[in-house]
Amino acid sequence: MSTPDDFKSHEIARWRPDRQSLERDVWLLGTLLHDCVHTGAHVSFVLPFSHDEAAAFWRDKVFPSVEAGTSRVLVARNDRDRIIGTVQLDLAMPPNQPHRGEIKKLDDEFFYNLASYADITKTYSYCDHLSKSELMFSRTMGIFLFYALSWLFRPWRPFSMLYHAVVG
Repeated sequence: MSTPDDFKSHEIARWRPDRQSLERDVWLLGTLLHDCVHTGAHVSFVLPFSHDEAAAFWRDKVFPSVEAGTSRVLVARNDRDRIIGTVQLDLAMPPNQPHRGEIKKLDDEFFYNLASYADITKTYSYCDHLSKSELMFSRTMGIFLFYALSWLFRPWRPFSMLYHAVVG
């Protein structure tokens, strides 16, 4: 399955909205946060959680701290200028620790989904154009082809594998 060219590159940049782009960005960030919460992400919000509440969080909580310089926000955008991910860095540290920062709102779900590579039945796709079942099929076929070609070119390997499985 091919991916259209307009979905191939992403840009990660510091979020510095001006008054003109603020409402559009707040709407996009609110959509992202709303979707994350409604898919079970652990980002300190609980259901019920509306899109208006998510947008208000960005407009009323995050943006003032960005404007004041006490936090930084990195946003990842695709070629269509859609925000597809964020990370916040809180710089409001105690006066005796000006060199420190704290990463906020980084979803643990991404790291849990990395574990899905150990269990093929728990596949998760981050791609808009590749469904979970298509990814699972591709992974299954890849494993099948790997072993089929390996055993075709080295026919003693299945016997060796069985021997080592029994003997230890």
